[in-house]
Amino acid sequence: MDGYRNILLVTDFSGHSEWAARRAADVARRLGAQLTVLHIIDYCPEDIPPDIVSPEDLNPGEILVHRTRSSLAKLAERCGLNGATQKVILTSHPARKEIIRYAGEHGMDLIVIATHGHHGVTPLLGSTADRVVRGAPCDVLAVRVGKQAQDLGAYSRILGATDFLDPSYSAARRVTSLIKSYNAELLLLHVVEYSPELLFHEWIGPERVDYFTSLRIRAARDSLRELADAIEYPDADQHAIASTDTAAQEIIRFAEAKGVDLIAVGAYGRYGIDFLLGSTAERVLHGASCDVLVARLPTSAKGV
Repeated sequence: MDGYRNILLVTDFSGHSEWAARRAADVARRLGAQLTVLHIIDYCPEDIPPDIVSPEDLNPGEILVHRTRSSLAKLAERCGLNGATQKVILTSHPARKEIIRYAGEHGMDLIVIATHGHHGVTPLLGSTADRVVRGAPCDVLAVRVGKQAQDLGAYSRILGATDFLDPSYSAARRVTSLIKSYNAELLLLHVVEYSPELLFHEWIGPERVDYFTSLRIRAARDSLRELADAIEYPDADQHAIASTDTAAQEIIRFAEAKGVDLIAVGAYGRYGIDFLLGSTAERVLHGASCDVLVARLPTSAKGV
């Protein structure tokens, strides 16, 4: 099914995750999706200080869960999460594993987390956020924090960076549902990377490098038109760029120059995924100054 129907917001009650909560609420409302808010309690009874749970409490775990539910209710009231399912998990396992397990078992198709943009993924539940992006069984929306919550605005210009390795366009169609919900402008980008070192090979010279690069650009433009037609966005602003820099650098530079407020990139599967064009998606996630949507590509696309 195209589009996002079940959205999971992971929170640690920090100011960063509250910013992500407001974005998750807005996305869920626009898509008419069911929203679940999840908090993981890393539970080691011997490490709990007495000022949090007193020694006379027979079941400190239950006390922590009760207090967390109260915090979730307050978060829901502040961030417009009314109607969202609230879930607390008490565990001694790493939080990232519980988040990934919960998302898979409950059929989540989008996870929302907070990021610092230029400085990488926030310490949401420690280093959990970065690992969730890598291991999630579904798409992940990494929300750039650092602004005041009242300045949260609608997405108006969304960049889809593609390597054409999803012939079914399934990931692109999911992203399209989000674009339509915001009535946003869509830009499509493919980066053709080439290395100046080729100029020094005995069997090739500058003219042939330019010729082969122009062929790749021409093929990329044809593929961009096919993609735009397939997702019913024939008027999308389409760009094929040749660069000696990495694809990630070009994507980030292009997004900043065009005033993009959301970048969508593709990634493969779960558990040790290979990011778009090697490490491009990961670098975009850590280097972008705007939100990043990491869309899972079907495993079958990896060998295409």
